[in-house]
Amino acid sequence: MRRAFVAVVTESRATREAFLARLPGRRNPGADAFTVDEIGSLLIATCGLRRIRALNDDALVLGRVATKRGGPVPEILDAIREKGSTAIPQRFVESCWGGYVAFLASVDGQVDIWRAPLGDLPCYCRRVGDAFFVSSSPRLLAACAGRPLSVDRDALVRHLAFAHLRFSQTCLESLEELPGGQCMTVATGSARCSTLWSPWSWTQRDQLIFDHDEAAASLLATARGCVAACAEPGKKILLKLSGGLDSSIVAACLAHEGRPFRALTLVTDDPSGDERSYARMVAGHLGVALIERRRDPTHVDLSRSPARDLARPSIPLFRQESERIACGEADRAGLSLLMDGGGGDNVFCSLQSASPVADCLLIHEGRRHVHRTISSLAEIAHVNMAEVLRAGVRRAFRRSHDYRWPLERSYLSPAALATLAALPGHPWLRAPRKTLPGRAAHVALLAAGQSYVEGLDPEARMPLVAPLLAQPLVELCLRIPSWLWFDQGLSRAIARTAFAVDLPAAIVRRRSKGSPDAFVAQLFERHASRIRDDLIDGEMAAMGLLDRAALIRALDGDAPMHEGELQRIMTLYDAELWCQAWAG
Repeated sequence: MRRAFVAVVTESRATREAFLARLPGRRNPGADAFTVDEIGSLLIATCGLRRIRALNDDALVLGRVATKRGGPVPEILDAIREKGSTAIPQRFVESCWGGYVAFLASVDGQVDIWRAPLGDLPCYCRRVGDAFFVSSSPRLLAACAGRPLSVDRDALVRHLAFAHLRFSQTCLESLEELPGGQCMTVATGSARCSTLWSPWSWTQRDQLIFDHDEAAASLLATARGCVAACAEPGKKILLKLSGGLDSSIVAACLAHEGRPFRALTLVTDDPSGDERSYARMVAGHLGVALIERRRDPTHVDLSRSPARDLARPSIPLFRQESERIACGEADRAGLSLLMDGGGGDNVFCSLQSASPVADCLLIHEGRRHVHRTISSLAEIAHVNMAEVLRAGVRRAFRRSHDYRWPLERSYLSPAALATLAALPGHPWLRAPRKTLPGRAAHVALLAAGQSYVEGLDPEARMPLVAPLLAQPLVELCLRIPSWLWFDQGLSRAIARTAFAVDLPAAIVRRRSKGSPDAFVAQLFERHASRIRDDLIDGEMAAMGLLDRAALIRALDGDAPMHEGELQRIMTLYDAELWCQAWAG
């Protein structure tokens, strides 16, 4: 069933009538019929989403909502208003979390629209005249606004140059996205955005948990609570279980909470993508049925971008096969919710830098951890301790502790690169004064996690939930100093300690990590000719975005491409397929 909403904020009767006339299925309602609500100057249509009316019908909350201290959402909103709060969205974000978009109308015609921090329900925005249209779907918004959308050339370049970093400007012209944790206030033909939630609020020194055992116990309890809340009642769960630490933690939480689920592990022909031994170990330990399936490149359809209906090319081509397998297994077993361990590396501070050493040097509580942290990082990076110490000292005394996001230039044309004069502002990359370098690097990791969870497709055949990116767990992990995440040559040390009893020792101490790279290479080898032609003579080349000469050398040369080069080519191809979907 379709999961979507679309709304317009306007006082114009003609605009509202046109909105309703353009609403899909309005004249021939069926399984995907929309429910229409009118709240002041807001007219909103929803389909397949949970709807919560509150505050005497002045408020509407859509999607998946959990509360931090229990109690139904309407009562929480009533309590916030009774306290005389003029900042209802702010208090709501402090009390509730999940994958939601909320609306609040005022008697003066003002409408507040806010989105859950790290929420997986999108909220796209576009102004047309004096009306503001918002929707979870770019195509639905375009249809109801009566204005088609096209690719924004400069925004697409930025997307390709700053991988895994999400900005409010989408890759479609005139289409903005309301980021998670922000509120848009619409009034009298104008709109302004304000921040309700920021990771920086949880990184200050007075928030930090310096005790290892306290941090591990808090992580265990919080992770269990978040996974249980994401496993909605009545939903039968399929968990993508690789046997890596992160997906195994989700499995352990589901088992502890007594939530019935089945596990699915996906296999490639190359040993680097075959993690069955680990997945079997976890499934056997927890007493869970494990489904093993092999990815088949013949099932991938190059005429269909997995992100074709999204505002960015945010879903890679290879996931098309993962979705096909998951949906097939879910249909056979009557399962309705898909989970994974996505974002675990980000939340559990799996850094690959000397920033934690810098933190140890800069704060009194960290100095006794210097040697242990240097030793662990040296073992992880396969370098000597002196090299890690030197890097840590340099990082500690660098003038700015802002995180420097890498710029990916390869195969972009000089003209395209000329539009990237500087890194566009992202609030999570500007560290407050006196921020520790490791804290800034952890927040940057979460910016990449935000890109993952906010890039999911709410209208996928089987909705995917990433419970490790839940707001309460993120807030807790930001309070744990960076050096505590590294111990005995292992990253994510606090998470390993927290689940040491719940999981097999081999999983808790696992260092290796599986990868779908071999499957991506199979896709490239199978379709190399078409990929070459589409990139050299396709939509992006016509827009002047690509360095065609460099691509021809790489794609027509005799030397085999290294792994990073191949990944970049396929990332560009993902974007090309997405462009074709919006050009048609």
